[in-house]
Formats: sequence, structure tokens, C-alpha cells
Amino acid sequence: MIIMAKSFVNFWGALTSEEGSKQRAKKVLDALNKYNKNAKKVLELGAGIGTVLRHFPRKYDIYGLDIMKEYISRCKKNVPRGRYFVASMHNFKIPLKFDVIFCVYDSINFLKDFKQWESTFKSVFNHLNEKGLFIFDMYTLKALKDLKKWTAPTITPIKSVGYVYEKPIIKGNALFWDYRVFEKKKANKYELNKYLWKEKIFSAEKIKKALAKHFKILESRHFDNKRRILFVCRKKP
Repeated sequence: MIIMAKSFVNFWGALTSEEGSKQRAKKVLDALNKYNKNAKKVLELGAGIGTVLRHFPRKYDIYGLDIMKEYISRCKKNVPRGRYFVASMHNFKIPLKFDVIFCVYDSINFLKDFKQWESTFKSVFNHLNEKGLFIFDMYTLKALKDLKKWTAPTITPIKSVGYVYEKPIIKGNALFWDYRVFEKKKANKYELNKYLWKEKIFSAEKIKKALAKHFKILESRHFDNKRRILFVCRKKP
């Protein structure tokens, strides 16, 4: 077996649920239709390879932002009608304003500390049009509690890839993902790609307090057995 760390961009498409991407897009679109039916310009933070943006109707002008250049390159190929930027969500500065900015798949949890969360909220505020919407989901403290009980790793066969090993590790309010992809090559030979990702999880109350400086919270709705929460916010005047 060969051990490597091939960029995860090579596996994302095969390992991401199409139905999950559709559901994330639907959550954003439902909130958009409810609170800003005339929205036109939409920006996704942490756009990855465009798995969510591709489910947006063509009536929207779509934009994506990701800190990884290789992901944005793949996003351009997957959703060529959009416009994309390489930057961190916590301090991005682009010469545009949007009707909606959203961030899903707990991408915001990958910010390294709470100062970056606060900086992200400020950057979003600065890039929204008047009465613009900010929509995002995140892990809750219940997720930490539930994942702490996950003592054994899961190993899942993925037909187009091989096998995926996944195990969460909890340290305080940090969630580490020990993630490994056993990529099948020839016959019974596999190439092992190892990853370790870190997420920081804060209480909903702390998030709400930080949001209140820039936004009015229209909705804060739990899902996934209360392990995640969806925020729908409107820019304050």
C-alpha cells in the first residue's frame, strides 16, 4: 500500500452526496424566496467545487469564494456560468455587493478561532446590499456531545473510489476529523490518502450575540437531530 496525501479535491465529487447538496441548496433557496424574492446576486462562502451552486436556477447571478485555489479551479469547470474568487471568508474584500451571502456544510466551523467568526460577520455585512440576507449553517454543541460517543471509526465502500475511513476526535470545543481514503488502483492494491481536519464549535448563544452587531436574526432553526443549526439573518441598516 502506498501512503500519500493527494489533494481532497480529487475525491470531493465522488464522496459528496448529490441529495445532500440539493438539500443544502433548497434550504438557502427557501429562505431566499421567503425573505428576498427579488434577490439576484448570490455569493457562496466555502464554495468548494460548486456542488451546491450548481443547483441554483439560472435566474440568479452566482458567485463563489474559497480559500483553496485548486477548489475554485474545479468550481469554474463544474459551474462555468459563475464568477469566483480565492480568499478566506474571514477577511475577503471584493469590489461587489450581493443580495444574499450563504455558507453551508458547516464550512464556517473551519475558521480557526472566534475572532475569525466575528471578522467573517463583518466582511459579510460589508458585502451585502441593503436588507441583504446572510444564511449559514453550523455544528452545535450537541454535535460535540454526540460525536464523542462515536468511539469506533466507520469504513464505507465507495464504488468509484475504494473505501473511506472516518473518525471524529473531540478535544474541548475542537472537532478533529481523522479521514482516510483508500483509493483502489489495480486488483487488490490501494493508495492511502490521509487527512486531519479541525473544526471549532461554539454555542448558539455566543453566535447570536456576535451576529446581533450586524444582523437581525430572522430564523435560527435546528436540524440533523439538533446537531446543526441554520441561521437566516438580514443586514441591519
